[in-house]
Amino acid sequence: MTKQSTNPPERPLRDLIADDSYVMAFQTVGHYRTALLQHADALAARQADVVKAKLNCVAPLDGAQGEGNE
Repeated sequence: MTKQSTNPPERPLRDLIADDSYVMAFQTVGHYRTALLQHADALAARQADVVKAKLNCVAPLDGAQGEGNE
């Protein structure tokens, strides 16, 4: 695989798929597919971290918000 296969997760997956020079940097379709899947996983993990961070800023949903709320 080439060094180009490790793109930063900030680059949209669609851009990688549309970039002919990106696909040509790989020796096999399998390497290209693996790089795209790794990129998609990195994007999903990054999005999950953002969601978790946002949820940590929200009041708990277990009803333990204080007395007198019922």
